[in-house]
Amino acid sequence: MKISIIIPVYNEETVIKHTVETLKNYLDENFDFYEIIVVNDGSTDKSGEILKNIPYVTFVDFIKNRGKGCAVKKGVEISDGDIVIFTDADLCYGTEHIKTIAEILKTSDIAIGSRGKSRNGYTFLRRVYSHVFDDISTLFLGKKIDAQCGIKGFSSTAAKNIFPLVKTNGFAFDFEVLYLAKKLGEKTKAFPVAMQKNGKSTVRIFKEPFFMIFDIFKIICRDIFGLYKMPEKDEFANEKTNL
Repeated sequence: MKISIIIPVYNEETVIKHTVETLKNYLDENFDFYEIIVVNDGSTDKSGEILKNIPYVTFVDFIKNRGKGCAVKKGVEISDGDIVIFTDADLCYGTEHIKTIAEILKTSDIAIGSRGKSRNGYTFLRRVYSHVFDDISTLFLGKKIDAQCGIKGFSSTAAKNIFPLVKTNGFAFDFEVLYLAKKLGEKTKAFPVAMQKNGKSTVRIFKEPFFMIFDIFKIICRDIFGLYKMPEKDEFANEKTNL
């Protein structure tokens, strides 16, 4: 079994080297075959320079910032693992859940982290916003799911079925992935996680909720009008990939 770990990166120069070193050490100890795919999403700091000099990662360099959804989608596209996992660049959920995901995917198609009600490390406003988004997501996903949790795993088959259809690049990207999973009949199971550190948030707390709700509206409309179709060409053909 081969594990593919995908990390979307935007301005993470202070943590990204430690993140990939920590991942490599964990994977070396627990898995015979793996790959670490890091997608630099148009960072304006030194993240790209740092990653170019790490020989054991597959490095994709977006010239312009295109959003987390676009970065993860590219990582899935070039992955060849039996299991595909994406997680946050600061590794705020640690590494031990990788084995949990691998175990869950023996009987399910998708494994998603769940932060529970406390959302430790969040400000009050962000915690409220996060729970409200969960409630909105439930209306369309059919059950209570922590859609925005930053660690998720997929069987290779599920990943290759879902991600070519994903069109959202912003924060509602995770919702679209799970919405498409439900539409395609993929079996999803949640597992508990806790933040091990207070990672920085790129959520603009007074603006982003409105953008996310609008994105959800667009996702539902795409489905209603039958716009989810497999792409006919490689939309990332001009991106730089160091293999």
